[in-house]
Amino acid sequence: MKRNPYQQQNISNTTFDLIVVGGGITGAGVLLEASKIGYKTLLIEKGDFASGTSSRSAKLAHGGLRYLQYGHFKLVRESLKERDFLLNKYPHLVKPLSFLYPLYTRKLKIQVFLGLCVYQLLNFSSNLSGFKFLNKKKTLKKFPVINSYNLKGSFVYYDAVTNDSRLCNEIIHDAINDYSSLAYNYLELISFEKLQNNLQVKCYDYIENKEIVITSKFLINASGPWMDELANKIFSYSKNTIAPSKGTHIVLSKKDFPVDSSLLFSAKANDNRWLYTVPWEFDTVIVGATDTEYSNGIDKVDVEIEDDQYILNAINHIVPSLKISKDDVISSFAGVRPLLKNDAISSKDRSREYKIWWLNDRVLNVFGGKLTGFRSMGEKAVKLIAEKEIISKKSQKKIEQKKINIKLNELPDKFILLIKEKYNKESFKIFNICFENPSAIELLHEDFDIYMAEIIYFARHQSCYHIDDLLGRRLSLSYILPKFKDRSEIIRKTAEILSIECCWDEQEYCKEQENYINLINKKNLYL
Repeated sequence: MKRNPYQQQNISNTTFDLIVVGGGITGAGVLLEASKIGYKTLLIEKGDFASGTSSRSAKLAHGGLRYLQYGHFKLVRESLKERDFLLNKYPHLVKPLSFLYPLYTRKLKIQVFLGLCVYQLLNFSSNLSGFKFLNKKKTLKKFPVINSYNLKGSFVYYDAVTNDSRLCNEIIHDAINDYSSLAYNYLELISFEKLQNNLQVKCYDYIENKEIVITSKFLINASGPWMDELANKIFSYSKNTIAPSKGTHIVLSKKDFPVDSSLLFSAKANDNRWLYTVPWEFDTVIVGATDTEYSNGIDKVDVEIEDDQYILNAINHIVPSLKISKDDVISSFAGVRPLLKNDAISSKDRSREYKIWWLNDRVLNVFGGKLTGFRSMGEKAVKLIAEKEIISKKSQKKIEQKKINIKLNELPDKFILLIKEKYNKESFKIFNICFENPSAIELLHEDFDIYMAEIIYFARHQSCYHIDDLLGRRLSLSYILPKFKDRSEIIRKTAEILSIECCWDEQEYCKEQENYINLINKKNLYL
């Protein structure tokens, strides 16, 4: 297996201004903001980009309505601002979504009304629609299967839905393409040494199976739930600052759970937890999340049957007529939220605010926060680095991408529209692949609007080395493949392209398919 051409630079011979450890959404935000001001920046990630929490979220870009009850007005205001930025900057990945909040007590009606008033005031300039009240009759018309017993009506308001892992990957590759920064996945930090004027870090490259020594002026630890582990192991810092919580989601078919809005509903488990349904890709609905204290290994977070059952019980209280059971679950996934330690508060009530602090004079920790606020976290972290006045800011202009003159009239209209909608400014790379290889315009499978050119694009331009990198975190098919009858065909076609692009040998070609099949089999506990 070999690295992609843009990841084959000799990084050992370069002194970087900044190394960012962690290829989730927080690290991606730091990388992009540092790149914008001309810092020579390298991001490293021991797995695939977004393979941790940043691909296992509720798929929402939202302000956080429920955080108002804890007085986190600053967090909510910032998140609403960042949500609107994402809607404008990444319209192909972040889209408006209506939320239906059913009301079963008059007290709750008053509380939610006041909360939504504050929510709207905190971002009164937003282009999204405001909120409105629906009486019981209108609520049942909008969502007929909802539990009507004691229903007082509902509020409808607007936030946004996103593809979390694709968003993270796009931000990282924006920094690479627009500012010539570097980002390496499957490169793990294994040791750290502080020199007189620089830092020297030793890493292990899992793609080319070798150690690499890299020099940098500063390092930012943006490793999320791995923060304490990295601080203890690499930086000899013994104090534990985090207390992660586990969030589990289940994936259902929209045929079984026909909803076009995000539905908020109580878990009815005497823990005051509210769940979301999120209409998502491939006609699926994601439902979650649980929120439980988590102290096991961060690298392998398993879904337990009890997690699924918790969600199923809540679903069957809010929509009893649908009779959703374990047989309807397509897959489940669990992630770990990076929360700051506070022994006096349960995980569901713990702050989602972030914290940035110096571990020593050259290592900065960035931790916590919400997916929506990654850009703000990145800006503030880079500002703290700049205040040291060791690195000179440079006027950095975006690199103009060389667009090849492509005769689009030679491609089908449906294909052109679909690719532009899905890939925005990167579309021309996919069109070019089609002209280089006319067979790339064929569908991966007749049931999905996914073309072979997309597989080649991700393998060639977005750092994919394993099947789950591509089918899981670039195309999101891993969520539905556990129950898909023709999955072997999709896996084989993907493996064939990766074997060419990544120079797999025959043994790797067979092993990668075997590993991926084992992985998706574990995504459904009932097969």
